[in-house]
Amino acid sequence: MGPAAIDVLRDTFMDKIFLSVSGVDAVRGTTTNESDEALTFRAMVKQAKQVIVVADSSKLGVVTPSLICPIEDVHVIVTDTGASENDVASFQEPWDTSDPDLTVRGHGPCYFPAD
Repeated sequence: MGPAAIDVLRDTFMDKIFLSVSGVDAVRGTTTNESDEALTFRAMVKQAKQVIVVADSSKLGVVTPSLICPIEDVHVIVTDTGASENDVASFQEPWDTSDPDLTVRGHGPCYFPAD
């Protein structure tokens, strides 16, 4: 974490990143508790072709102090079977569900990309 890591990440290209977050909210985006961690994760997001957020259902709808990235930068959210229908729907509403930009994988009504 920190400036040295961010400098290295500026020159590193990634196909996919798996991002563990403290909170993910449909309006506020992905967040964490530590500002240094958020800056490092943000540098990773900028360099990735696909951002996959891994968050258990207790983190859906949660906002913590430090922004990692807006929800528009997230391609897939992987969560557990505790995700309610409303939790999943809140992430689908900004997008056309017939061709979603965001995929929520978990339990209940899930949206999977056409391969």
